[in-house]
Amino acid sequence: MTTGLRCQSVRNLELSSNDHTQNFHYLPDDFYWFGNASGLFRFDGQQEINFLIHDKKSNVIHDQFIASKVYPDGLSKLWVTTYHALHSLDVRTGKSRTFRMQHDLKDITVGYTIFHQDTNRKDLLVKADSNLFAFNIKNNSYRLLQNQSQANTLYSLKVKEKVLFYGAPWWNANGIEYFEYNTGGITNFQHIDLPIMVKHIVPYTADSLYLATAQGLQLLTNPLDPTKRKVTTIIPGEARIVTLDTLTRSIWVSISEQGLYQFSPKNNIILNRWTTADGLISDDARTLFCDGKGNVFVSHLSGGVDLILQSNASISLTSISGSSSISDMTISSGRDILCFTNDGKTYRKTSGDKDSDEKLIGVFPNLIKSKVATYPNGSCIVQGTNGIATFDKEGILTNIQKTPTNIYLGVLAFDDQETLILSNQGIQTWQGDSLTSLPGIPFGDTDFFTSLIKLTPNRFVASYRQIELWDISRTPTGWKVDSKIPMPGETNTAILRNDTLFAGTSAGLLTIVNDSIVATFNPEPLGNLWVNAIHEDDRGRLWLGTEQGLVCYFPSSGNYQYYGEADGLPDSWFIRANVIDRDSAFIMATKTGLVTVNTSLADDTLSDNKIYLSDIWINGIRDETHSLYDPQPLDLDYQHNSVSFLPGMIELGPSELSGFKHRLVGLQEDYTYGKSGEVVRYPSIPPGNYTFEFVGVDKNGRSTLPFTLQVRISPPFYQTWWFWLLCGAGVFSGFYYFNRRAVRRETERQQAIQKEQARQAAETLARHQAVVSEQRRIMMELHDDLGGTLGSLFYKLDGYLLDQESGLEINPDFEQLKNTSGEAMKKLREVMKSNVAKELPLPVFARKLVDMARASAQSARLEWTLERDDAFPEIELSSQQVHNALLIFKEALQNIRKHAKATSFSLRLHLDPDNTFLISLTDDGIGMPSAAAAERHDGTGNGLHNMRRRAADLQGTLSITSPPAGGTVLQLHFPLT
Repeated sequence: MTTGLRCQSVRNLELSSNDHTQNFHYLPDDFYWFGNASGLFRFDGQQEINFLIHDKKSNVIHDQFIASKVYPDGLSKLWVTTYHALHSLDVRTGKSRTFRMQHDLKDITVGYTIFHQDTNRKDLLVKADSNLFAFNIKNNSYRLLQNQSQANTLYSLKVKEKVLFYGAPWWNANGIEYFEYNTGGITNFQHIDLPIMVKHIVPYTADSLYLATAQGLQLLTNPLDPTKRKVTTIIPGEARIVTLDTLTRSIWVSISEQGLYQFSPKNNIILNRWTTADGLISDDARTLFCDGKGNVFVSHLSGGVDLILQSNASISLTSISGSSSISDMTISSGRDILCFTNDGKTYRKTSGDKDSDEKLIGVFPNLIKSKVATYPNGSCIVQGTNGIATFDKEGILTNIQKTPTNIYLGVLAFDDQETLILSNQGIQTWQGDSLTSLPGIPFGDTDFFTSLIKLTPNRFVASYRQIELWDISRTPTGWKVDSKIPMPGETNTAILRNDTLFAGTSAGLLTIVNDSIVATFNPEPLGNLWVNAIHEDDRGRLWLGTEQGLVCYFPSSGNYQYYGEADGLPDSWFIRANVIDRDSAFIMATKTGLVTVNTSLADDTLSDNKIYLSDIWINGIRDETHSLYDPQPLDLDYQHNSVSFLPGMIELGPSELSGFKHRLVGLQEDYTYGKSGEVVRYPSIPPGNYTFEFVGVDKNGRSTLPFTLQVRISPPFYQTWWFWLLCGAGVFSGFYYFNRRAVRRETERQQAIQKEQARQAAETLARHQAVVSEQRRIMMELHDDLGGTLGSLFYKLDGYLLDQESGLEINPDFEQLKNTSGEAMKKLREVMKSNVAKELPLPVFARKLVDMARASAQSARLEWTLERDDAFPEIELSSQQVHNALLIFKEALQNIRKHAKATSFSLRLHLDPDNTFLISLTDDGIGMPSAAAAERHDGTGNGLHNMRRRAADLQGTLSITSPPAGGTVLQLHFPLT
């Protein structure tokens, strides 16, 4: 293979049907479609699905050999031809329809092929036998354009408003056909005579055609001008087929028994040549197809299909001849590369790109498995298993000597020519011809430290026993260990960026901040990354040389791109060696050579691949109703909630490193990673609305745009909103019914109570009225009878006393009898007044009490004080309350006057918040030593008894106490309501 501008590799497509594949097409749905003798196939880069052309309603007999490319109609149908008819295929349902044209009222049964699509007019240009038709895919009608075409295949070139067509005639004819298509018609139809048999044509421009002929790849210029027409042979041999790569504008041609060529018309050079030695199935191609993305499909006459993958990889190899493998490298001031191999050889490469510039400096047995460190002045020191050598800045050997110890794994060079070497005695200082242990750094057996890595002129790290990373810095007094960072594996390389340490280990790339691992980059699709080399480019990206290949890591986004042998790497096993920086490129070492990488290779973008839904299973049964072209939402019931999905990725490259991440939004928050071809199963999805989302992850770690599918699992009826609404309505109705019933019963009960209370009130009122009537009768009788008798007695005695004044002798007891009868009359009048008491508001009742207290104090010449609320509410006291309360208060005042021997008393009137009224009388008299004495003070013994009875009638309480200091306190509490 001739080295070209692009990195290319061959992949043999293991298609289930390789039977004479001859038509390829890349459609807007991002799938590749091809036809062969077994029918039409859709191909996603890894697997194909067969669509049989079978119209049950048509009696047209045809085979499954697809004779034309595939043309989409922009809706859901694809249009193809077999040799015997025109067909449409609905990719959603898999159903097809068959059409045949007629000429001179006869069906045309052979020679069908589609050669152009007029999207403006919705016409397909179809060749049927020697006739050219325009078939309208909107109404399935057709019209004849021309009936004398002898071309086997027609090729188009659009020039402004016209489309130019060039036809390659049958294999036994010479020359080509030409016509123009414009506004739905064919013009300028002609035959161009040529002394050659043309098999295939690539219209490159209106004046230049590339032809596949029996003489090879030929260029025809000025085809329409016989005076200037010229044929030039580009590649001699028998050319079988030719096609155009629209991406690179290069010509691909198959030459019989020579293989495949890629030719650049612009530079007039052959870019590449492919043969069976480069991986092709054969050197004779049947069909070539360029997809416009730089990839080429090649089907072979012997069967089988190859795919030539092309990438923009700027990766080149510089091999080291005759070496087992490279152990380390450095660059001299003259930009020469010094390479050291595991078998003790040292090479100088004046260029990193050409093997011919390689020069063997020498073979040094003491420098086996050597490591290199470069001083700031350009000179370097090399240490091997049992020797040390120095080279000047021009790469000239200046000194080499054998050392007494077995030295390996590490050497560091610093600004002041100080050199540290890792040996079986630990980390030691090299001082010209001897090794001295480094003060302050522990040492011991060889398994203590495995590598030394310089970070700055005054700082390095050492990997200790694969479990720790020691951070060591230089102080004015020497080197000291600043920290010991626990590690999950052996540290092979590291770089320091600002305050962040990136360590390449046997467990991936670790990000270390403040002596703590804050992130680990070890993506699952790549396996366990063993990082041996790190390079940071001018855009802050980290290039990782691993034992699995080259990885470009984007720290800002966490994305990455992977490069392996399919991308042009000669070897995927990078070794632990220095990295050489060369402007916008760098050089890393693999086991078999040096790899130069252009850093513009990486691009942190979305993957160009596309992910789609290949299959769905519902309760274990494959679903045929949902199409990947029109993914309608899955609307399932709760009994069909076991759903499995098979994602597919449209990807032409190797898929062993490809996968996808998926989640069921509404059930899962985080993505789950799956491998390519893995079925995603959800055995029991709870009722609800979900979105199945999956994102493809290509071999470079880049994500595709997400694919989403709405999934709705209907709940059982007893979990639906309408069921609970009905239940709620039923509960509410029941509650309303029983509540209304309870309210009605309570209303009836209250009405009954009110009736009973009204009846009792009426009875009480009647009794009260009877009592009042009886009281009035008694009062009248007392007034008329007892009152009259007492009055008569009083006045008769008064008359006797007057007679005494006139000189009559009267009994002396008459004076006392007169006074007693007068007092009795007075009491009788008071009793009669009290029995006719009226209802009073509380403020008026209070004033009456105050007036009675004031009058009593004046008559007995006693001091008194009053304490009362500022205002009383207008609460109405019944006549019975007024009567009982006044009599109790009057009796209390009388006791103070007659029995207490008091000099003063106080009155307190107060209404509690609960409408309980308080009447309190306190005097400074002799008090009440006992209940018996109290009864005696009353004279008759009925006073206190009557007061308590009246208090009970008030539904109140009466308390009479005598404090130790003397006096008496009477308190009457009774409710006003």
